[in-house]
Amino acid sequence: MHFDSIISPILTPNNNPPRPIKLTGFIKKKFHYVKNSKELIVFIPPWHARLKDNNIIQRTLLKQGCSFLEYAFSPKILSVNHRLTLKCFRQIKKEIKQNINQLKKKYKFKKIKILGISLGCVNACMIANDNKNISELSLILPGHCLAESMWQGLSTKKLRQQYEEEGVTLPQLKKYWKELAPENNIAKLSAKKIYVHLSQADAVIPYYCGKILKDKLNKKYKIIYKENKHLGHYLTAVLFHLLPKKL
Repeated sequence: MHFDSIISPILTPNNNPPRPIKLTGFIKKKFHYVKNSKELIVFIPPWHARLKDNNIIQRTLLKQGCSFLEYAFSPKILSVNHRLTLKCFRQIKKEIKQNINQLKKKYKFKKIKILGISLGCVNACMIANDNKNISELSLILPGHCLAESMWQGLSTKKLRQQYEEEGVTLPQLKKYWKELAPENNIAKLSAKKIYVHLSQADAVIPYYCGKILKDKLNKKYKIIYKENKHLGHYLTAVLFHLLPKKL
């Protein structure tokens, strides 16, 4: 039994929101400015993450002299309401791009780096695509398609079941969420460095989903790629928070 199978029931209880779903104020953010810094790190978190979960990675990057813009989103941004999910991700993209533009103008950052983990990689690709402000893009545990990653993932089985009860199939969901799929948001990346890290033991966003995205990126760009064999999704994410420089 791999680590994801052990950890998933603990971290993903039966907390999928009831239908219908209404969502307001689902985006939280904090900006930490380092005086005279030339680099801004934009951190897009995994599903269910809170701002306080970013404390270690925040301190590590601030010590390196980088300013830090971090976010947290309501878990309900990914739900059985596919229209609301689409609306949420569109709003996240719009707001973060506006924040980046404002901060670059105010503080004259020379480099802006996007760091996405897990579900945050969906947002990261949407923000970085066709965006000349982004100089680096790091994707930790991404998948090529939000619909397929959710459908096949270990921690989203209940969500898949709800969609099936609604009569929604995977091909339909792929169509609904086409603009959210990372593989559809990599055609116009201006980032000079693209970094991808996967785990072969990932069962939350199945490894093959990340490998498809990695292969598509590799055909178009020169990427920096790393993977581990045994850690799985959760342990890789935790270790990245604890030891971002090492990973």
